[in-house]
Amino acid sequence: MFLLPLVGLIPNTERNQSESVLLDSLRWHRQHEQASANSVLNACRSWRWAQTGVWGSKRAGLSWVLEQPLDQPNVPEVLRQAEHARQTGERLNLGDAAAFLSGVEEWIRAEAGQ
Repeated sequence: MFLLPLVGLIPNTERNQSESVLLDSLRWHRQHEQASANSVLNACRSWRWAQTGVWGSKRAGLSWVLEQPLDQPNVPEVLRQAEHARQTGERLNLGDAAAFLSGVEEWIRAEAGQ
């Protein structure tokens, strides 16, 4: 997979549309797969794109989020759970996963000025 920085290549209107699609995806995952590894890992990938303009794999998004300063103490744990659950199919702690998805959605909204 090629990981190209998209910042500067996408006009602001297209970037805002992309952020809207990311928010729609986060909402869908929160409604349908809230406690799944897929929902948390997709949120990582979306957050990374919203911050850097780089789209990549779920694993790359996870690695990127783990490198960020995080103000929620349970985030690293839910991310470790998601990485493990991706292999096993186990469900995540619903509260931790919901808090992470909401936090990512709030950050993307703030970044998009919504």
